[in-house]
Amino acid sequence: RGAFGGTDAEDSCGVVEFTRIEFAGFEVFKDNELNGLTLGGCGNSTIVRNVQVHRSLDDGIEMFGGNVDLKNIVITGAGDDSIDWD
Repeated sequence: RGAFGGTDAEDSCGVVEFTRIEFAGFEVFKDNELNGLTLGGCGNSTIVRNVQVHRSLDDGIEMFGGNVDLKNIVITGAGDDSIDWD
């Protein structure tokens, strides 16, 4: 795995608001698919709210570390988990 994140728990990875992500992801190779939305090491100043992920090939949203605060999230028809974290 690559290195990401840092030591600032209040870091911001940006803003995603009022967004619909649909039909995202593809199989990179056997048993390794891309998610609808992947967040890596995002701090609690990251804004992700009012987002729908529809029919992603793997997880709807997957978070790798961090402490992002998701609000008003809708996942429909995900191929695997709706929300996953490592």
